[in-house]
Amino acid sequence: MNGSICRIAVTSVALLLGQTVCAQDSAVNWAGLYLGAAVGYSWSEPDYTEPDWPQYDWNPSVDGFVGGLYAGYNHPVNGLVLGVETDVLFGDQSEGADRNAWFNNDTTFDFDWTAHLRARLGYPVGKTLVYLAGGVAWTRLEVGNTHPNYGTGKTSTLTGWTLGAGVEYAATNTLALRLEYLYDDFGSENYTFTGTGEPFVGRWEPSSSTLRAGIAYRF
Repeated sequence: MNGSICRIAVTSVALLLGQTVCAQDSAVNWAGLYLGAAVGYSWSEPDYTEPDWPQYDWNPSVDGFVGGLYAGYNHPVNGLVLGVETDVLFGDQSEGADRNAWFNNDTTFDFDWTAHLRARLGYPVGKTLVYLAGGVAWTRLEVGNTHPNYGTGKTSTLTGWTLGAGVEYAATNTLALRLEYLYDDFGSENYTFTGTGEPFVGRWEPSSSTLRAGIAYRF
């Protein structure tokens, strides 16, 4: 009887110690600085319109691969992880003139880069951090016109907002893997195209969706 009790006690202590060790192994200190690199795919829409000539409105999907760097800082508070992060993404997102279009076959679009400054709110579960993020977004957009009478274009940096969500996994004590989705709205801008023909106004209200994966070094 006593032997059985001892065996039960020893087994219980062993299980308790094992659970404690596992809990310690799964606990991650997310606090501090980190620097990472990301690659992904982005779908952007210029939402181009001409108020005086609605038949020339055009909103193609300007998509392509993107890549860049991100950096941030995390601070745990009451079981949550608060943070701030900035990033920049470059890619080959361009749309040439659609020569088969019946009306607008001259307008071109080129997204050069996108950047963000975001606040993050995360919930840690073992080695995993699930988070939401939102803040300010910027993009560099060039809208051109290939018509010989309007060989001009407009390149501008637009400012808007961003929302996103993601998940991070602490692969080691210093490396964190990430997968996330971002939605960006970059506001709007008007521009008057001039040339030898009659001037006309173009307006664009770009937005984009991005799915990206990253790896970061945690200091």
